[in-house]
Order: sequence, then structure tokens, then C-alpha cells
Amino acid sequence: MPSVFTGGPNAIGYTAPPRVPGTRTSTGEDSAVAWEEATAAERKTPVPGGQTRRRRWERRYRRKQGADFIWYLDRAPTELVELVESHGTPGSAALDLGCGPGVITAYLAGHFAHTVGLDIAHAACRQALQRARDEGVAPTFVVAEAPTLPFRSEAFSFIFDRGCLQAIPRAGWPTYFDEISRTLRPGGVLQLFVSKPMKRFPPIWTYRGARARARWMIGRRGAQFLSHDLLQRLAAPSLQVVSLEDSPYQPSAGPPRTMTRGLFSKP
Repeated sequence: MPSVFTGGPNAIGYTAPPRVPGTRTSTGEDSAVAWEEATAAERKTPVPGGQTRRRRWERRYRRKQGADFIWYLDRAPTELVELVESHGTPGSAALDLGCGPGVITAYLAGHFAHTVGLDIAHAACRQALQRARDEGVAPTFVVAEAPTLPFRSEAFSFIFDRGCLQAIPRAGWPTYFDEISRTLRPGGVLQLFVSKPMKRFPPIWTYRGARARARWMIGRRGAQFLSHDLLQRLAAPSLQVVSLEDSPYQPSAGPPRTMTRGLFSKP
């Protein structure tokens, strides 16, 4: 039976998920996804503004269903399906970061022995919980804010992220990759999707054009500046870049975007 638990630094230190009022706990969780005592080095300083972000996402998910968001997918991306179904996943554990309404979590739960969906919003996890029940799978859902992950080291063999990293403030990006490396098992894989607007710069000889390029170079615009070079630098040396590819992406509303798909492995 799928379950929802609250997470975060204060939730670490249990060998089984704590009881949360209004939710059901599942029994017999594999130790691969159980909480354990974290060392001081594993306790990361939260990125400032977490409560504001949490309230914002809670409001969004209370007002909307998953399909109402312009970035919503009703099925797993082709790249994920090809990766999972070509490699096999016996006895392994997967994490869906920023799981939202749980489309990807439900898919992973059908292929991995243990699957966890994590989101900052309890309302999102409630939607994901219902989808899992409708599809007859039983992942666990954790309410916690990335980049700090409330799981023991080497808990997962596969981590999926579509849109979570780009929603994290820039100051949290190094911690994000540290935590990915910490929670992946040796040989584990991160599949990452980040997007940015397809927007041309104004002419370089204009003030706006020069200013836009300068802001691009110093990375002042957050998520849209997760370039290949920056992703490689953030991942090194603990993660190896397997591939980085760009392709056009059209949300259900608004202008087209460029989607960067990255595959990283832990040696």
C-alpha cells in the first residue's frame, strides 16, 4: 500500500518511517529506503526561503491537479522508458525527485523493487498517492525539500529528476549534486531533465543585448543557465557525465523551451 511520510533533517534517524497523522504506514520497507542516523557531514544547511517555497507549492497543488500544469506529462518520457527497460532493475531502489502528481513515480514502482517519490508539497504527494493506488502500485512518498535528502547513504540505484533541480535556488545546486552522489549506490544513475526558454538575445551592440549576455555569462538568471558546462562542473568529481543532449520542448501553454537531458553515473 502506498504511503506518505513527512521528511527533512529532523526526520532522519528512524529505521522505519515515522507515523504521520492522517496517513497509513506500510510495513516491511527494505533497508535501502529506510531512514537512518545521519552523520554531521550529511546534514546540510537548508537553502534559505524554504518555508516560502513550500507554501507556494502547497497553494498550487491545492488549486490544481497535475494535468493543469503546463509541464505535465501523462506518461513516462521515452528516454526514461528506454533506459529502465533496456537495463533491468531487479532488487533495486529508485527515487523520483520532485515527484509532483506521481506519474513517473508510478511508472518506476512498476519496475523497481522499491520506489520513493519526494516532493516539497504534501498536496502534491496526496495526488501522487491517489495515482499510485489507481495504477495498483505501492511506492512510498516523502514530503521534504531538496536539495537535502532524508535518506541514508547509497540508498538508491536510480534517481530521476524532471524539473526539481531548476526549481532549487542556485545556492543549493552544489548541495544537490553532493546529495545525489551520497544517496546513489556505486554504479547508480541519475537521469536529469532541465529546461530553459528558447529566447534569442537582443543585438549585441545594444545595451539590452550586452546586458543580457553579461547576465548569461555570470549566471544571474537561475535555472535557464544550467548549461552543459555548468552541469559538468557541478557533477565533478563524484559523478561522471554519460551524456548531455538538448532538444526542443513545447509545454502545453506558453513559448517553446529547450530541454536538456543529462545522464550521470556514480563510479
